[in-house]
Amino acid sequence: RDLGWSDADYGWITAAFSFAYAFGYLAGGRQMDRWGVKRGLPIFVLLWSCAATAHGLCSSIGLESRFALTYPWFSWAEKGVVWLTLSMPMTAAGFMLARIALGLTEGGNFPGAIKAVAEWYPAKERALATGLFNSGTNVGAIVCPIVVPWLYTHLGWQWTFYLTGATGFVWVAVWWLIYEAPENHPRLSASELAYIKQGQPAVEEKAVKLPWLGLFRYRAVWAYVIASILAGPAWGFYQFFVPDFLGKRF
Repeated sequence: RDLGWSDADYGWITAAFSFAYAFGYLAGGRQMDRWGVKRGLPIFVLLWSCAATAHGLCSSIGLESRFALTYPWFSWAEKGVVWLTLSMPMTAAGFMLARIALGLTEGGNFPGAIKAVAEWYPAKERALATGLFNSGTNVGAIVCPIVVPWLYTHLGWQWTFYLTGATGFVWVAVWWLIYEAPENHPRLSASELAYIKQGQPAVEEKAVKLPWLGLFRYRAVWAYVIASILAGPAWGFYQFFVPDFLGKRF
């Protein structure tokens, strides 16, 4: 309402975030392997915190400004490629850009968390450790619906983005001060290090380079992709459109 969006503009924004988030998982996992979790995870959190706070800056864009983009699209009716024009307020385009940046950078979170678990837990305890950090995300999902409406009511939606995004900067500082790989941790004893290394190869094996397209030869990959495609629309509708529907209806 404050930014002059239509329901179609909101749909484009959510679609852009979803595409960016999907690509962010692929790129985030690859970069985490290159940078290592000590450096890679705070880089991603720092970038996505910047992207999160950038959402609040969209209110500074004039409502009269508009964004237009002409793009190709295959039309079944025309049996060929046609050119369509996407037009929306510049406020929506700016918000979409912030959502794309958030999706790209947020994709490094779970690959980094899994890699940290692999570094710090023996093989027999990794399932438990993974369950613990996943439960932490659910705790966040419980806390946010309580805290965010209060921030929105008392400070406005812009400061809601600024403050929630700022928590990432605090996390980065804490992570950089306390996290070390087990081999480099100053307070880890030799017996503790040996326990962590249980089930791990004595010498790190050289990673085998496998083209991404080669993954589609495996039925397990297709099973996961199809399951995600079928579940995605229901989850996306529940996550992005049900709150708006309930707000307008009740």
